[in-house]
Amino acid sequence: MLKPLADVYMAGVNKGYPPFNCLLPFDDGDRRLYDAMIRHIEASQIDPLAVNDEDGGVYHLAQVAFSALTRLHNAIHHGGGNGDKDL
Repeated sequence: MLKPLADVYMAGVNKGYPPFNCLLPFDDGDRRLYDAMIRHIEASQIDPLAVNDEDGGVYHLAQVAFSALTRLHNAIHHGGGNGDKDL
């Protein structure tokens, strides 16, 4: 069940993002992660196994889950992902 999430993580690393950068605060993180969730949920609305070829062939629904977990992490640890404060 977690392999699709690992695939999303590795797709980011393969695109050149530093490992574990998803755990760091970033500008406007809450809005950006929410927007990503909506974009990927729309892409998987008809086919739950829809694949995002632009991001290494990962499932759009896996990207929804990864964004949701990253959004939760940032809200807990970085004040909503905006980097304003540590909770």
